[in-house]
Amino acid sequence: MLERRSALLVVVDVQAKLLPFIHEAEETVAQICRLIRGFRIAGAPILVTEQYRKGLGETDPRIQETIAEKDPMTHQPHAFEPLEKMRFSCARDDRFLKALEATGRRP
Repeated sequence: MLERRSALLVVVDVQAKLLPFIHEAEETVAQICRLIRGFRIAGAPILVTEQYRKGLGETDPRIQETIAEKDPMTHQPHAFEPLEKMRFSCARDDRFLKALEATGRRP
């Protein structure tokens, strides 16, 4: 069971050039968008990473649009601010680790 105080959604590298290699990519993106909406309703933080954006492209536009949807409580749109990383692992990326720490959640 998820608890709002400890929940965190991390969307990792769902980018244009990687989608053809993701099993059932269309369904995966749809499920990620559902998760994003659910985490927004719960008020839990969401982090999005992009691996080497210049080479692999941006996060799928459907995910970008879902992230940017208006907050259900404040009715203000959210900014889409992906964390670009050059290391494969999020756990070894300083920028990601700082963003994770800023959420107040534990790894």
